[in-house]
Amino acid sequence: MRHYIAILTLAIIVLVPQIAFASSPVYSPTDLITKALELDGKTITVRGEAITEALERNNGYSWVNIFDGSSAIGIWMKNDLKDQIKNYGTNLVKGDIVEITGKFFRNDPEADGELDLRADSLKIVESGYPTPEKINPLKVIILVILSLVALLLFADNIYKNKKKTKEKKEDFEIENAIHEELE
Repeated sequence: MRHYIAILTLAIIVLVPQIAFASSPVYSPTDLITKALELDGKTITVRGEAITEALERNNGYSWVNIFDGSSAIGIWMKNDLKDQIKNYGTNLVKGDIVEITGKFFRNDPEADGELDLRADSLKIVESGYPTPEKINPLKVIILVILSLVALLLFADNIYKNKKKTKEKKEDFEIENAIHEELE
């Protein structure tokens, strides 16, 4: 009997903290779009890359877009939350990966019925960084070859135009000479 009580006590000690402190799921923007009806009006956490730039409004709030690789969603947040984001994703920068908790709306009445999240908190999960553009050597070779071909075609066109101009000039001079002899 003591053996069962020890196992039960151990199970309670191990499982109760996990249940009590279990975190809610973290969604992606794609999840929010596909589960919009189910999540509407709930407080949730979403994770994604902050992209483009924040769109500040005059009332102390901003719109920030986050992206998960396939979908993006607009987040309405106070400027003090927005100011925590230092890197916004572009073609040359990997944006900060953020986790934002707030109330999700499938049709937010304060945003003309848009699907959005009204942020209460923001956590930077991973800082963004510059991503220098990598130049493909094959593309450089192709560019050089095509440039040379274009240059040769241009030079050939100039040569042919000069030759035609010279021939027309000679023809004009011959015609003038004939007219002068006839007069």
